[in-house]
Amino acid sequence: MFDPNDNKEYFSASEILDLLESADFAYINDESYDLAMVTDKIDIEEMKEAIQESLTGDSSIIRKLYIDTIAGLME
Repeated sequence: MFDPNDNKEYFSASEILDLLESADFAYINDESYDLAMVTDKIDIEEMKEAIQESLTGDSSIIRKLYIDTIAGLME
C-alpha cells in the first residue's frame, strides 16, 4: 500500500488532493489532514462562488479551489 508519508516533500498540491481522495489522510507541512479538514480551511464565500460557477459550466472550479487551498497550506 502507498504510504502518504513517503517523500512528502515532493508532492504538489494536486497530488496531495489525489491522495486525499484515495486515502484517509495526507501530510501537509508535517501535519496530517483528511479531506474534511481541508474543506474546513476553504473560505465560505469562495466556496459559494465555486459552487455557482460549477453549475454554470466550469465543473473543474471546485477541484481548483481545493488545490489552491492545499497550496496555501503548503506555504
